[in-house]
Amino acid sequence: RVWSCRPEVVDPPSEPVVVNRRPAMAGVSRPRQRSATTRAMTTRARTALAATVAVLALVAALSAVEKTSLHPIRAPPPDQHRRREMPSRRSLLSFDPRTVGPREPWSFSSGEVMPLVANFGVGEGINAQKHSLMSFLHLASAAGRDLVILPFRSRHYRDPATGELAWIRMEDYFDNTGEYRWTTANPETTPPDSYVGRVMANGNDWRKNDCLFGSSFFNIYDDEGRMVQHNVRNYTDTDELVGRIRDAEPDYACIFLRASAPYMTALEPSRLVVGMAELGLNRLRPKLRDPDKPVALSAVHLRRGDKCSSKDVIRPVSCGPPENLPFLSLCRRLWDDGSGLYVATNERNEDYLAVLRANGCFLADDLWYDFDAVAEDNNRKGKVNSDGWASVHGGALAFAVETQIIFNAVDLFTVGRQSSLLVDMQHWRREKRLSRVMIYEEDGTFATASW
Repeated sequence: RVWSCRPEVVDPPSEPVVVNRRPAMAGVSRPRQRSATTRAMTTRARTALAATVAVLALVAALSAVEKTSLHPIRAPPPDQHRRREMPSRRSLLSFDPRTVGPREPWSFSSGEVMPLVANFGVGEGINAQKHSLMSFLHLASAAGRDLVILPFRSRHYRDPATGELAWIRMEDYFDNTGEYRWTTANPETTPPDSYVGRVMANGNDWRKNDCLFGSSFFNIYDDEGRMVQHNVRNYTDTDELVGRIRDAEPDYACIFLRASAPYMTALEPSRLVVGMAELGLNRLRPKLRDPDKPVALSAVHLRRGDKCSSKDVIRPVSCGPPENLPFLSLCRRLWDDGSGLYVATNERNEDYLAVLRANGCFLADDLWYDFDAVAEDNNRKGKVNSDGWASVHGGALAFAVETQIIFNAVDLFTVGRQSSLLVDMQHWRREKRLSRVMIYEEDGTFATASW
């Protein structure tokens, strides 16, 4: 049968269907006679109406359940050691901390409920560790605990004076005053005999800390025993982690390495980062072709440095010579239009950067910041006016400020897909209703990233 959008034609019945066969009374009209087709249509309409009402009732019920499930489950008093009922996977994975009011950060004298102590573990940069922080916040909220995180060290951030790995504190770069609240243990003031102090002293020795694993790593080998993939991350089941954290009450619980959790786009940058990004753009204004116009830069993210080597043939565009970069013409065109293209890159070779400057691209130097000096100044103020914590690092601060600039650019491009920052770019710009990220692929093609 060939389907058509035209209504089906039904032959009229040979004899009209009489609704009321009684003789009509004087002055009273006979009820209108309805055909079988009309009666069938009326029945279908009533059925559809009943189904619609049922669906609306179901949606209302699910909405009530969803709103209830968004609130964190509070821990019971310490004298209740029974295992609490596990939430459903839907209620756990749909948790959104933005619906919860601000929580006071935990301290050593705060109440009876012991916190969830989180250890970042591996020495990744602040963008990768942001994902770890989001997973820790999710676990702590779902288990009804406050979150205490240990500062971390990374090969990306060394003390400029000694060359040693520096302590990194996430609230120096991300907002910790609104919906998202956590406490970072200070290595200078944390009591060494406390649980947090012992976990910090043991570092990544998870055997001594008896921590739960948010994830683990393994290698993949081929049939001949050759390693084909290194450090593949395997996540522990999130429901299992929450249940085991609750089972530890009223004692402390410890989580080691990032867990799997929903992405929290609303993890905003700190006031220090936002203020420096805005001031840096104002400092860049005199270099525009028309300094009187508002600063409306587009941006491109170009990761080289640790991702490139002299023998790298896998990334011929991002790791090739600067003269072959596909966005150089865009730098020139935008500068001619009175705006500009900002290039955020970890490349430090001056000869390479000179090619970018010659084509009208803007770089970190155009912000007129000595990030190490700014970090030292903030640390000095913290030593005098705060709790003795001196953790701002120039390299991490530069990365955070540049990230704030490019995430909010008019148009945003990236070269290749090798950076984990691409995921954050997409989430941020979708949340802020900005244009999609555009990608210069390593094979020379051009693509637009999907949401």
